[in-house]
Amino acid sequence: MMDDEVVLWSSSILDDFRRANFNPPLVRHGLVDESIKWKPPVIGIFKVNTDAAIDSKEGRVGLGIMIRDCEGFVLASSAQIVKANFPPQLAEALALLKGSIQFAYDSGLWPCQCEYDVLAVVNMVCSNDPILTEIGIVIQDFKSLLFRCNDNSISFVPRMANMAAHCLAKIGLDNGFDSFWLEEFPTGLNAIVLSDLSPSENFI
Repeated sequence: MMDDEVVLWSSSILDDFRRANFNPPLVRHGLVDESIKWKPPVIGIFKVNTDAAIDSKEGRVGLGIMIRDCEGFVLASSAQIVKANFPPQLAEALALLKGSIQFAYDSGLWPCQCEYDVLAVVNMVCSNDPILTEIGIVIQDFKSLLFRCNDNSISFVPRMANMAAHCLAKIGLDNGFDSFWLEEFPTGLNAIVLSDLSPSENFI
């Protein structure tokens, strides 16, 4: 990227982050519900956050992945692109397979706790009912990898707890090529990663 493009790209990422954090947090009994914030995994487990950004007009899907340890240290991240005109839900399922479990397995960051902000896809993975559609094949492939280790798991999280992966997915879509980082991530995500480690969320 040219310098001007880097500035515009970083500004766009921060705008997304600010918009997500502008929404008032959930409140229970007068207290802020901190369940919407990213939380580190337990010791010995790697947390994999994944998201997809879909460009239906151009037939492209951006995949974003970030893997962190129990201290919130970024061990691996990736922004990828898939050129195919998938239906939205199939694209989301593909992101979960290729973006989370496969990337973690190939990186040797195992066992892992996968987090995703698409509830319908997470429910499909957790269900024992057969899915007799194209998306069922992708879900089954994901399960076959997930259940290779008893300590692997998957859970739904709100978008606000998945912002790093969301922004990486947009980077993959914007760049149009695959990027991988070990113990690094794009500098435009600094505020998001630091906020995830902070007890407060005052990056407005």
